[in-house]
Amino acid sequence: MSILSTLLALSTGQSLLKAAPTHSTQITAIVGVDNRSTLECWTLVPGPDITPNVCRDLQQLGSTSNGTYFVFAAGSPIDSGTHNAPNVQYFIILEGSATITFPDSSETLFVEANKVYIAADSADVSILGHHTVVAGGSRILQLPFPGNEVPKHNATRGKCEV
Repeated sequence: MSILSTLLALSTGQSLLKAAPTHSTQITAIVGVDNRSTLECWTLVPGPDITPNVCRDLQQLGSTSNGTYFVFAAGSPIDSGTHNAPNVQYFIILEGSATITFPDSSETLFVEANKVYIAADSADVSILGHHTVVAGGSRILQLPFPGNEVPKHNATRGKCEV
């Protein structure tokens, strides 16, 4: 802001402070509905506002516990088979990609690097789970929620279109 703009703002009573952004984070989640795995777009209920000072945007993701870091061998894709989420957790592909399909559905999720996703189709809510094929050389971070607690959210059917 220039000196002239600052003086004009002060003389007209305008605030010089920008309000913290008030928005919610949308994350594609793999969930169990009627004992079948499917996709939902979760809008997480935001935590306390934080004003970013060195980054474009900042959103609290809440507590996590016992994170796991996977490095897959380079080369051909790795078929991880059909399985349930071991925990309700965030997962982030830091490098590489994955394709997730569902045994009793035509839905497909192409998991991109550097995006946050949630897996919540544990065996108690989904009978068959989901099927994952990971690109060779991928690096994946899994961050379970403490106590296997699902974060507060609002859900809509299908993946997020963000």
